[in-house]
Amino acid sequence: MIAEAVIQKNKGKEVKSLYTLGEYFKLEEKAAYKSEFVNGKIIPMAEGTINHGKISGAIYALLFMLFFDKEDELAVFSNDQKVYIPNYNRTVYTDTCVVLGKTETQNNGNQTILNPTLVVEVASKSTEQYDRTGKFRLYQSLPSFKEYVLVNQEAPIVEVLYKIAENKWQLTSYMGLDKVIELESLGVKLKMADIYKKAKDLKDPQSAFDFPEEAQ
Repeated sequence: MIAEAVIQKNKGKEVKSLYTLGEYFKLEEKAAYKSEFVNGKIIPMAEGTINHGKISGAIYALLFMLFFDKEDELAVFSNDQKVYIPNYNRTVYTDTCVVLGKTETQNNGNQTILNPTLVVEVASKSTEQYDRTGKFRLYQSLPSFKEYVLVNQEAPIVEVLYKIAENKWQLTSYMGLDKVIELESLGVKLKMADIYKKAKDLKDPQSAFDFPEEAQ
């Protein structure tokens, strides 16, 4: 596992703490678990929940099948695909992403893409703040990036940010299994019921916005 390679000691000598992107790629190919490259450091990723896996898998499958027989030059990637952020010299894994046009890769390799148009992140309580702020800013540094889909894994709530001008994004929120999401960058719609079909123990979406009563 990469995390072990970073922190272990070899005959009393510490394994180096900084890696090149190329070294990271070689380690990641052999690793049993996913890690991200952050400006020379290798950071192991936390494992996702069952609902996370079911929801992200459903979104990938729905988008993949929508474009399976299309002639348009378009690629849909699952959560095994890394994206490289040149401005920050780091990689990130998306839960799903779509590239419109030719897929561009780092140094013409086969590990990281450079030009996602749409990115989907299935957020948990522990990752939601990062997904909304830091990770969104990373994606914003990519000229190709046009649409960001934040999916709640505990309740049927989806938020879509669509780029309408430079540094200007339009937010549309969807609550409830009866809603239909519009993805403007792709010109398609997804049913919330399909996205959450396999998820278990979903909460009432309204509960996410209920405020506790003030103490008497």
